[in-house]
Parts: sequence; structure tokens; C-alpha cells
Amino acid sequence: MYKLLVYPFTMEDSCITKYCNMLQDYELTSLVCLEGAYENGRAAGEFDGVETDLVITDDFNMEIDKCDVVLLLDKNFNELKDTYIKRINTAMAKNKIVMTNKMIYDFYLKEFSCNKNIRILDNIQEAGENFFTYDKRMSQPDIPVVTVMSMGENCNKFEAQLDLRKKFQDKGYKVLQFGTKDYCDLYGFIKIPSFLMSKDISIDKKIYMFNYYINKEVLKDDYDVIILGVAGGLLPVNRYVTNYFGEIPLVVSSALNIDINVLCLYHNNEIKVENLYECREFGKGRLGCFTDYYYMSDRQFRISYDHNIEYIILDRKYCINNIPIIEDETLKFCHVLDTDIKDSMLNSLVEELEENVALV
Repeated sequence: MYKLLVYPFTMEDSCITKYCNMLQDYELTSLVCLEGAYENGRAAGEFDGVETDLVITDDFNMEIDKCDVVLLLDKNFNELKDTYIKRINTAMAKNKIVMTNKMIYDFYLKEFSCNKNIRILDNIQEAGENFFTYDKRMSQPDIPVVTVMSMGENCNKFEAQLDLRKKFQDKGYKVLQFGTKDYCDLYGFIKIPSFLMSKDISIDKKIYMFNYYINKEVLKDDYDVIILGVAGGLLPVNRYVTNYFGEIPLVVSSALNIDINVLCLYHNNEIKVENLYECREFGKGRLGCFTDYYYMSDRQFRISYDHNIEYIILDRKYCINNIPIIEDETLKFCHVLDTDIKDSMLNSLVEELEENVALV
């Protein structure tokens, strides 16, 4: 069991502490924020509602001796490259393993020689001829496909993926899962392939490549279900915040027949049943499947005067007191903070597949 330090920890990645019992082969021992950050000195449970003895600190040098592995996130990396280099060098000097994404990994290698203790967290596939056939035929997996999409970034999408993983595994199903965070591997599943985010590959090639890739992965074991976290938002917010015009959801839904889609929404205590039906019909036209499952976040966003998007994590008590009530026979709705209703919705999702598809 490896002891894990997370740096820099922010409220946005509180899922790491909330779901720390799902980490595979890792024990979460240290949460280190940026120097002087809001989180410094606060209990980790303040952000996720989980009882824990972990206290967030900005003292990296003190915490580094408690861990075996440093998970280096890319929050503020572009503004703090020198700080990141210092943190990596400190970990290297103490013979710690550093796990990070390709952007930080490549930048570090430009400055320093390769070190076996720094490891890349990414799913990089060679985009060669093997990823699509010349006649461009596609085939569909013979097991159900469940997707998790969202209206935009920072919408508790990864939490929904972890909740689904736990529910299916608790019921004894073998899950083939691809997620949206760099650190999916720590939870035992795979990050979505990086070619989906490439700017140098056309949409039609991405569709054929992704279809080939998923079918290839399905053959590696006797899986019962595929769970796909889909990066990016489903549609633009406005002409400045485009969510890449929903490209990745379009690629995934074009490459695969989706059996069930879960849509993550920003917190909105005024949302109505008719609003969700509008989403349902939009999903049918855009994705080729109805979206009957909705997972509401504890987050909202606002657009600044210079057209940048800013994400806000709402007060936990406020959210719990303002969860909208959606009562409908067709639509299934839960809030990330309402554990009972959430569990009921996830049970309904599994039961729907069990009734309509022969899960073995």
C-alpha cells in the first residue's frame, strides 16, 4: 500500500478525499495546497462531508516525508512552473515517485534528464493505421454502454463516474471504465484516450479510432458493462465559452450506441421537470439516445466581464436546503449531496440495464 500526497490540493478535487476508500493500492496521507491558499489549515472533511483526520497544509517539505508517491495536479501550473519544478526536485531527491500528466511531464523533461521515478498519467495511443479500417466500418460492443456527460467543466462529473463504478462493482459486475481525470488509474480504471483531445485529428477519424479502441479493449476481459466519462461540455455556454462546441460528446455518441446517458447539471434550485424534458429531447437529437438520468452538482459558474468562466463551489448547507424536487415517472434525478436519493437513482439505472440487457 503506497502512501499518497496530493499537490496542489484544492476544493475542486475534493473527490479525492470523498472517495479515498476507493483508491486501489494507495492510502491518502497528505493534502498540500499552494502556499497561503484558502484551504490551508482546514479539515479535509469540511469540503466533502466525510469524516477524516486529514488536515490540509501548505507545508510541502514537512509532508513529503510521510508519503511514497506524490500526485502532482496541474492547477495553476502555467503561472507557477518554477514552484512545480522545485516540488518535483524535492520529491526526486527523497526518492519519491511523482505521478503527473503529460503537460507537466514534458515540461520537466525539457529542463532535466529523465528520471524513472517520474511517471506520466495519461492514455496515449499511437494514432496509426490500426485505429480505423480503410472501408470505415464500425462495430458495436456486445455489452451495455453507459456514458457520463455534463453541461460543462467542474460539474461533479468524476464523482458521478465513481458512484457508478462502486454501484456496479457492489452488485458483482465487471466494469470496463474510462474516466475524465488524470488520476483515474489510482481508482483502477483508465483515462479516456488522449487522441480525443487532439487538435490535429479530424472528427471523423476520431470517431473511427474511438470505435476501434473501445472494441479492442472490450476483448481483453469478460466485462459486463462499459462506463465512459466524456470530457468537455455538451454544448456552448455562449460565443466566448464554447466547450469546444461539444465535440467529444459528439465523437463518443457517433462512435458507440449509448444505452444510458447520465447528464451532470450545475446546481439550480429552480429547475423544473419541463427543463429536463428539453434536455432529454436535445440529447436524443444530439446523441441518439434519450437522457433520463440527471446528476446535479453543488457547483455553479459565472461569466466575468472579460468573458472568462469562473466556477463556484456552493456552501454545502445551502445546497442541501435547496435541492429541487423532481417527481416524474420517466426522469430520474439526484443531487450529489443527497446520498439516499442518489443511491436510489443508481439502483434504478442498474435495474434498467438488467431488465433490458442480458448482463452476465
